[in-house]
Amino acid sequence: MLREQHSIKRLSEALFSPKVWLLSYFCIVIGMYGIALWLPQIIKDISEFSEIGIGVVSAIPYLLAALVMTIV
Repeated sequence: MLREQHSIKRLSEALFSPKVWLLSYFCIVIGMYGIALWLPQIIKDISEFSEIGIGVVSAIPYLLAALVMTIV
């Protein structure tokens, strides 16, 4: 019982820690920049699309995300 209370207290401390939030934000931003910067290159390497076609295909995830955000 004491051990459970201790772990709950430590979890709540971690969730309210600015360092944890900063690390989480950093990881999310790195992932988003990675997708934004490398997705066109990956599409170019695996397909025969023109530059305009690559731009259109690269925009699909962002369009779907905007659609889902407006629905939800």
